[in-house]
Amino acid sequence: MNEVKGMRKTICMVGSGVVSIPPKFGGGIEIFIYEISKFISKKMNSIVIDRKETHEKNEEICEGVKFYKIEAPKFKNIFLLRITEFMFGLKALKKIRMIKPDIIHLHTVFTGLPFAIFRFLLPKNSELIYTCHNPAWTVPDNELDKFNLLIEKVEHFIMQKCHYITTDSKAARLCIIRKSGMSSQKIFALYNFIDTKKFSKKSKKIWRKKIGVRGPIVLFVGKLIPSKGIEYLLKSIPSVAKKFPNVNFVIVGPMSFEQEKRNIWIDTVRRLGVSKNTIFAGAVSDNELPKIFSSADLFCFPTLRETFGIVLAEAMSAGLPVISSDLQTVKEITGGASVLVNRGDISELSNAVIRLLTNKELRKKLSGKAIARSRLFDKRKVLKTYLNFYEKC
Repeated sequence: MNEVKGMRKTICMVGSGVVSIPPKFGGGIEIFIYEISKFISKKMNSIVIDRKETHEKNEEICEGVKFYKIEAPKFKNIFLLRITEFMFGLKALKKIRMIKPDIIHLHTVFTGLPFAIFRFLLPKNSELIYTCHNPAWTVPDNELDKFNLLIEKVEHFIMQKCHYITTDSKAARLCIIRKSGMSSQKIFALYNFIDTKKFSKKSKKIWRKKIGVRGPIVLFVGKLIPSKGIEYLLKSIPSVAKKFPNVNFVIVGPMSFEQEKRNIWIDTVRRLGVSKNTIFAGAVSDNELPKIFSSADLFCFPTLRETFGIVLAEAMSAGLPVISSDLQTVKEITGGASVLVNRGDISELSNAVIRLLTNKELRKKLSGKAIARSRLFDKRKVLKTYLNFYEKC
């Protein structure tokens, strides 16, 4: 990377074309794009190409960021949504040929694919950056289904066409280097971020009181998809409930941010006979989520693969003892402020929950470590690393 001094660069972020920026519920990538774009706008020309909703203008300026809004048909089928992304990417490429930014930053696979295929159409001096948020790179290929293998291959093609690649952790970076065979010189680890002021103990037990919950709360936050370990979490509840009959497992998150579907896990809870110990809160607003974190007693996230795990950082910032899977990325993010179990091991998971609910002193010790560790991912600190990264591109 070459240092460029005395020039105000133009950075263009490309959204997914599926979820608008900023998102109303969830949408980690969209929040990522929004916060970085706002932060760098003080020193650079910040542009975002975003999905256009029916009530929106084609162009607008918000908090120093220039938004170009592009229409793209949104299909109902979650697989056909990839066509939405690809079409949005094609239109974004056309717009970028007019803007001629210094840096084009891509974040999603099928939105980025047109840029890789038609790279020769990009402005001559534009640098292409791709951020890999895909946890498939952190596990062996034999653990992936055909669809995820396809995604990985397409993403590999995109990354080969880019000047630089970023990912959310050092562990994820090493996995990408190992599996892709690409040069380590073009791949950088830049952490994701959280608002440590927002996720704290300051809300106390407001949410708990609001819904009238009594007994300990074990919290899970994330998409209700198999790779987040939701099945193993639910299957651990009976053993915990036997020891703590008044325990509450609060499950926060949608089936999918792209498209809401019926919550199939309600049937699992009924079969297990633990409906009274389980609360499905669904997708919640950004204002509500910190209140839920601060009302919990511990956070349980038995994920099967991650590049970062932003909910881990949020839970730590809220002072929650964390239970998660023994993954290299999780070890890196939690840094000793967690209890780790073998992924997919229901017995280990339930025993870890029982252990923490039983041991108040251990919860207090892990809480202090968690808060201290979470400061590493403070939003302003991480955003500065992205600003420095762009300045050197």
